[in-house]
Amino acid sequence: MTKEITKRLADFGYTVLPADAHAIEFLIAKWSDYVLDFCNITTIPEGAKTKLVDKICGEFLYYKKNSGQLGENFDFEAPAKIIKEGDTSITMSYGEGGKTPEQRFDNMLTSLMQSFDKNLVKYRRMAW
Repeated sequence: MTKEITKRLADFGYTVLPADAHAIEFLIAKWSDYVLDFCNITTIPEGAKTKLVDKICGEFLYYKKNSGQLGENFDFEAPAKIIKEGDTSITMSYGEGGKTPEQRFDNMLTSLMQSFDKNLVKYRRMAW
């Protein structure tokens, strides 16, 4: 599963570093255990694996962003909001009807992490 997570993170522009291995392995164990416990099963269903990869990637990027460790590929600073030249002024729409790059990134993380349990309900078994 580490290979799929590494590829999926690359899709989002994040290059996995050797220092990330422990965090990724931890998240794999954490969410794999969660799926098995939530569903009361012994193996992760094939249909749940892609959602599990997205959940792990979303949480990984969320923690990286909040700890300031995303790297140079993720720059959420707008270069300028207002540009004035003489009597002409141009205002960028960041935060005023449009979304900033950071808001779009946060929305993507939310979509990766939300509704995870809803997708697992069909795999649940009753515990005796």
